[in-house]
Amino acid sequence: MMTTLTKVLALVLMIALTFETPSPEPAAPTMTGQERAEMLQQLEQTQDLEECLRLGTALELEQIDVERFRAAPEELDALYEQMLATTSLPWFTEMAWSLQMGGDGKVVSFQPQYLDPADYDRICYEKAVEEALAQAVHPGMTELQIALSLHDYLAVRCAYDETLVLGTEYDALVRGSAVCQGYAEAYMDLLGRVGIECIIVTSEEMNHAWNQVKLGGQWYNVDLTWNDPTPNREGQACHGFFLISDGTMASEDYGYYGWVSPHECTDPGYETGQFWSDSISPVLYPEAGSCYLVRVVESGYHILRRDEVTGEETRLAWMDFKYPDAFARGGRRIHFYTAGLSTDGEALYYTDVNGVRRLDLASGEVSTVYEHDVSATREMLVGSFLEGDTLYLTAMDTSQEVRSMEVPYLAG
Repeated sequence: MMTTLTKVLALVLMIALTFETPSPEPAAPTMTGQERAEMLQQLEQTQDLEECLRLGTALELEQIDVERFRAAPEELDALYEQMLATTSLPWFTEMAWSLQMGGDGKVVSFQPQYLDPADYDRICYEKAVEEALAQAVHPGMTELQIALSLHDYLAVRCAYDETLVLGTEYDALVRGSAVCQGYAEAYMDLLGRVGIECIIVTSEEMNHAWNQVKLGGQWYNVDLTWNDPTPNREGQACHGFFLISDGTMASEDYGYYGWVSPHECTDPGYETGQFWSDSISPVLYPEAGSCYLVRVVESGYHILRRDEVTGEETRLAWMDFKYPDAFARGGRRIHFYTAGLSTDGEALYYTDVNGVRRLDLASGEVSTVYEHDVSATREMLVGSFLEGDTLYLTAMDTSQEVRSMEVPYLAG
């Protein structure tokens, strides 16, 4: 979805890419007095303007002395915009700043702005990042698998903010709601934590932001916002805007235009024939080596386990959605609306129109954990997602209006 951006993003400088699967970084500890003193010394000694800004913002300085660099205001503005579009700066850095000028027209002091700690708790955010990496990233996963897993992790846990107010990575990961900017920032931060290059690109003409990700030496577009159904449908994630080339983005079918990026995304190799292409659920990686997904087929939906080494897929369950007469639209099936997949590590939880089913991964047995009375409610269930001891549900009525529900769930 498009929305007004609160941040101006432009060209970017990139972090180094490693082709070995990295381990997720733990949440950053509180800076010690000695560490702060060492960083202040580095700040005073550095002769690199970008390093100076990086250190100054990491220290949360209200003013950063840049007089020795004799930078013109337009030079400093451009550099800071570049840094804001990457993981070069702390996540709590605001997309606003001011400059103090000297008599010669050069910048003598740089004043960054930061998110208010009273509204954006640093520890809470780092815990959210740590949780995301612990659930979505496992040793032995490839960069492609990590990019897909983190994409889907965000898609099912963040709902598009239709009030157009929430726009940071904190909003996406902690508050669970954000506009396109928040989706893009959160995805960039998570990938950056595991060493995968990712930037934010924007189109001011579209009032929209998304990501570009580097995999295997190639750059690809990823638009998490448009892969997340709106209004929100619990447990759903689409993949039509995952790893897309510039040519496809600019095509009549996609309709993107006016974006600014230092990278060209020329490889269309992931756009067709991928196992996730027709999946309307998140691709779940409870462990390395295999994944689980829901695939649309002519006769219904298949719950599948996929061996990531051989590519072999095993059908675990099958659902034939027979919609109540009240939901008929000339016999057309509305595949987009009906799905939902989550896991607690021991079982898969999926949705049909009448309830939520539990598929035990060890025994293969299917049981019902929530029954939905379509006749009484005049609503069919179109999404579900299990998080902790709560089932988050989405129901749709005959006019295709959706509503969200929360149901306590106690395993066993």
